[in-house]
Amino acid sequence: MLNLQLFWRLSAAIGLALVLCGGCMSSADAVDEDTTGGVVSGVDASIGFEHEGTLTLQPTEQVEVVVHTSPTAKYDLSFHLVGDALDASLDLSQAVTDDDGVGRVVLRAPGMATTFVLRATIRGGPSAELQVAVSNEGFGTFNVLPIYHGNRPVDSWTVNVFSATSCDALAAMWPEEPPGPFTATGSGDTGLVVSGLPVGPNLTVAIRAQHYLWGCTDETNLKANALMDLSVLVVNKPVNIENVVLNVTFDFSPNTAPYSALLDEHLKAMLNRFGNNPSDTAVLLLAQMAQVNGTIDPNVHAPKMTQHL
Repeated sequence: MLNLQLFWRLSAAIGLALVLCGGCMSSADAVDEDTTGGVVSGVDASIGFEHEGTLTLQPTEQVEVVVHTSPTAKYDLSFHLVGDALDASLDLSQAVTDDDGVGRVVLRAPGMATTFVLRATIRGGPSAELQVAVSNEGFGTFNVLPIYHGNRPVDSWTVNVFSATSCDALAAMWPEEPPGPFTATGSGDTGLVVSGLPVGPNLTVAIRAQHYLWGCTDETNLKANALMDLSVLVVNKPVNIENVVLNVTFDFSPNTAPYSALLDEHLKAMLNRFGNNPSDTAVLLLAQMAQVNGTIDPNVHAPKMTQHL
């Protein structure tokens, strides 16, 4: 009877040990399992939209937008609408590229004409932007020519086109600007071309050279499938030195002869006024101090001044 009880106790202990050991093996297997889903870092990756140029849409139109990444791998992506997107929407804000490095998102256009930017970003890596224009009246192109009569040198111009704003509003924000403009850069010698612009809404065209030259005009007469030459008068603006740090050292090396002569002249005048006897000077100073403070001692008299030539 005693041996049978010992057998059952040993059996129970062995069974419990096997259960615990099995649990440990399961935990170890879970630790070794890949929990990232194969997603890799995007630090050294690149990204771009499959669609080239401006994406033109009708109001409320839906379209699938494709992005490509390199090198091909699975990356975490995020999508954002930048600028005056109105009631536009995306079917998702985050996605993972497939094994070929391709990501997809469905964009629904807003119900009114506007311009904005769709931005795709690899987590921990770079971003790419796609200009989006929406209109039911068609799309046109500006050829923007800067008109500047000043003397400041210009290496390059930048033209930004916005919807749903005005030159007055931009002037109040200078040198800041709203996000999501349609942009073109260049020398401006033959104009700067901005295409895919929606017909219908007011389009605000701002041109600048860094932060020291600026011009702006509002335009509502763009025609569908037409190139419109647009001259913009540019004026000087104060240079933005908010973040400028200057290290300046001043060196002052005057001719000492005139200063020595001036000091000698004043020293002679002081000696003539106060005398060159230290005790007389001290008594005179104390008497003057007492007189100023109204505490003149009748027994203390200032010495008579003597002239020393």
